[in-house]
Amino acid sequence: FLWDSAPEGQITLLEGHTGPVMSIDYSNDGRYVVTASWDKTARIWDATTGAHLRTLQGHEGMLNQALFSPDSTRVLTVSNDSTARIWSVDTGAQVALIEGHDGPVRGAHWSSDGSRLATLAEDTIARIWDAETYDLISAIHSNADPRRELIRFGKDAHILFVHAKENGTVAWSVQTGEPLIDLAMFNPITPHF
Repeated sequence: FLWDSAPEGQITLLEGHTGPVMSIDYSNDGRYVVTASWDKTARIWDATTGAHLRTLQGHEGMLNQALFSPDSTRVLTVSNDSTARIWSVDTGAQVALIEGHDGPVRGAHWSSDGSRLATLAEDTIARIWDAETYDLISAIHSNADPRRELIRFGKDAHILFVHAKENGTVAWSVQTGEPLIDLAMFNPITPHF
């Protein structure tokens, strides 16, 4: 379902996937929605009408996430087939196949300037890729359960934050793959009674 926060509520029902939908993302230009499903596809929808526009097909495993690039021209998908793929929003064609993980890829993130992307897999390694050439820039050995991790780039794409439920948040250098600071020791949410 697409919902409006106004009292009218539901805008439309997005129908077409044959398996559970694992993620949904809006394009920054507000024109599209992308969904990722365990049916091994991602689908691009018109954000206003809910009309199905394209099916992104090619993964051999269930999809865990789909994200638009900051300029809304590409979609990044990650899958249990140990790959990430880049797709054209305009045509639905696969632009790139990104390989290198030794296990299902669970999450991903684009840098805000669109120059880099990060993937995180069950091999406990976050990999940072050049978003134009798709070359590997660095690998971060987080050694935490990726099913409980979240990755996000810092504002300037030089830092990657990896949050693991059991280990807290660590800021890593994108260039070197080395930890910069463990933010768990600066937990501002500690209650004071």
